[in-house]
Amino acid sequence: MKSGHFFLCSTGDHALPLAIFALVHFILICFTLFGAELMIRLGFTMGAQEIDIDEDLPKFFKSVTLTQADEMVIKDNYMKQRFGFE
Repeated sequence: MKSGHFFLCSTGDHALPLAIFALVHFILICFTLFGAELMIRLGFTMGAQEIDIDEDLPKFFKSVTLTQADEMVIKDNYMKQRFGFE
């Protein structure tokens, strides 16, 4: 009994979903092999870049305002009391 549903050019063949799956994966593999160099040149990947980390930052509670620090302490205490975790 036919359901009347059509997907793309559905011919009733059970191999169509597998063919679509294979086509998508083939495109992804080709893009990974040939597009990786382009993505590195355009800056979409980390590549071999050196990450500069500023380690001279002040302590966390010295870098936020007093009201923000108090709010975080209150939220932390609430989480400990209400849910039993930190």
